[in-house]
Amino acid sequence: MAHPSVFCAVFLLLSTTVSARAEKESSEDDIVQFWNTSDLIWTVFTTSWKVPLCKADLKMNISESHLLFRRAQIKHGQ
Repeated sequence: MAHPSVFCAVFLLLSTTVSARAEKESSEDDIVQFWNTSDLIWTVFTTSWKVPLCKADLKMNISESHLLFRRAQIKHGQ
């Protein structure tokens, strides 16, 4: 079986080539605008010490007070 980092690299490559688009830059951090997407939100490199190797979040539903999402992740050694 292939190494988990290979899977992560393939997912990142596919996600960036499938939907490459320019977004308007804003000086304000708008979390609602960030989550208001049907695209996967990928996290690969962070400053967290307890982070999985790679994770992807998919928003299921969003309201003024709640956010429902699904997460898939690859952890070290799995």
